[in-house]
Amino acid sequence: MASKEDQKSLIERKDFGMPNFAEEAEMLEWAGICFGEEDTYRLGKSIKRLAIMSGAERMRFAGKILGSEKDYWIVSGVLVEPQENNADPNVEKRGSGANQIVFWVTDNLLNDWI
Repeated sequence: MASKEDQKSLIERKDFGMPNFAEEAEMLEWAGICFGEEDTYRLGKSIKRLAIMSGAERMRFAGKILGSEKDYWIVSGVLVEPQENNADPNVEKRGSGANQIVFWVTDNLLNDWI
C-alpha cells in the first residue's frame, strides 16, 4: 500500500523523459525478444509510476535477468535531486562519475522498485 506522500506524488504532475515502451517492445520483438502483451503493458505502466514517484528526469528499460527462482526487471534513470553530503570523500556524489545513472530492480511489476 502506497503511503500518503507516495499517493500525493502520483497525483502531482511532473515532467520526465521516457521512451514509448510499446514501440520499444515492438522493436525488441523484431529481434526475437518478446515479453508478452500483458507484461509489456505492465512494464510500461510500472516504469511510468517509478518515474513519477522517484522524481527521475529520464527513465529507460535496461533489461530482464532470468533467475532460477525469480526473474528481475531492471530500469535505469537519472535523478536530479541533490544528494546530502557524504562523510566519505572517496565516494562520488549521485549524478557524477560512476553514479551518474541510477538503477532500479523489481521481481514483480506490480510491486515497488528498489
